[in-house]
Amino acid sequence: LHLAASLLNLGLADLRLGLESEAADAYSEALELCERNRYPVGAAYALLGVCGLLVQRQAWDDGARILGAADARIAEAGAVLEATERPMRSEFEHRLESATGRPALERLMDEGASWDLPTAIATGRRLLR
Repeated sequence: LHLAASLLNLGLADLRLGLESEAADAYSEALELCERNRYPVGAAYALLGVCGLLVQRQAWDDGARILGAADARIAEAGAVLEATERPMRSEFEHRLESATGRPALERLMDEGASWDLPTAIATGRRLLR
């Protein structure tokens, strides 16, 4: 799990620096490790990063679904986002809402929230390609 945490930190740094390819690689590897080790909270953080990349790509619908999946994993684990991720998540939601409208955003997030962990991880990894 230490490697997964390191990859999550690397992905976050790359995302903030605008290094899309590097962030995608780090998040993809983190998702693989989180799936192998059944680590849903780590997967949620990686999915949040995937959402950020999708927002940068203006892939609004996919970004909203992935955000819903990330939120669901956090809620299921009874966890809360760390202080560094909360403003980022809010920014992603705001940009997604501006692009899709609130009703569509909620529908898409609900769709992503309904995915089980393996589906969310597989979808996140597919969207990183």
